[in-house]
Amino acid sequence: MLPQLQKRLIDGWHELKLPEPRPTALHFLGQLFSFHKTCFFVFVDQERAPRYLAKIPRSPRYSTGIRREYENVRSLRDQVDQDLGRTIPNPIALLEIDGHAVTIEPFFSGRPLNSILGKLDLRSPATMERAFDLATDWLIRLHRATGRWGDGALARPLEEFRETFPLTDREEAFIARMIDQARAAAPELPTVFTHGHYGAENILVEGARRLVIDWDWGKPSGPPAIDLFHFITMYCFRANGLEQMVGDLDDYGGAFEALYLTSGLSAELARRALARYSEALGIAPRHWKLLAALYLAEEANERHRHLVERAERGGYWYPLRDLDGHAAPYHQLLRHQTEAGLLRLLAREERRFVLEDR
Repeated sequence: MLPQLQKRLIDGWHELKLPEPRPTALHFLGQLFSFHKTCFFVFVDQERAPRYLAKIPRSPRYSTGIRREYENVRSLRDQVDQDLGRTIPNPIALLEIDGHAVTIEPFFSGRPLNSILGKLDLRSPATMERAFDLATDWLIRLHRATGRWGDGALARPLEEFRETFPLTDREEAFIARMIDQARAAAPELPTVFTHGHYGAENILVEGARRLVIDWDWGKPSGPPAIDLFHFITMYCFRANGLEQMVGDLDDYGGAFEALYLTSGLSAELARRALARYSEALGIAPRHWKLLAALYLAEEANERHRHLVERAERGGYWYPLRDLDGHAAPYHQLLRHQTEAGLLRLLAREERRFVLEDR
């Protein structure tokens, strides 16, 4: 693959309108970025710093994600001004090599925000506030630029959740009420271009410069604030020693409860960030619980689709533990994954939801 990519780039250097002179050789340094793609830093001739970044799927079957990210970024860049566009990747080309979709973009030398935060005390009020402010500031700019009003599709994540996951009568009543609220609120709430995985690991920082990466889960029209809920939730999970939601629900449920169902520092800082975001986009605080439910539904739906797809391709097992009926079919067990459990928790404990504007 790499020899073919080198030849394709060098032979097509002029066609791709890359800076002259055309190199005689390219060198690659790979880094596994996720389960489905590898990123290669591209060095030109004898240069010591990489000039480009090549994203290559680990197999042709994962090319869809590469193409989706490319299309998302190109579409998004058409909607924002030049200044905001500098914070979004600028892919140079989408290539097809031996059935693999490959994208090429300029290299950005920043460090992931989670790497910077990893050296700090995540529970420190000052650290938490700075991180929330940085995340909120950028989202306000993005969602002001891409917000559209009058879209009647806000209820779709909750409708899909209801169709996919088993619910108790109490949970069913909560979801039904949230669906009704989403439909009624559609004229008041914008749909925005959502990132999908807006976490500290996907924000690169170099001095005052920022670059938000990994847009393969992005959507041109999604509910507002769900990216902010994702950032805040994942930050607080990491502050409690939790990473991707693949562990026991009790662990994540405790951290979720401390953030959204118990008054405290993290809840207050989250409330401030949400209030600033809502004021900037004209969102009434009475919609915050609905937006939290939409966030959790979207997370659960995406994870379920992703795991079902991987299971159907073979070679992937999702660790589901402490479930009754452990001999049930794999697809049935997937309906009990952690993200769905958090929305069920909110449904049961909605009266304790503390992110209310004061």
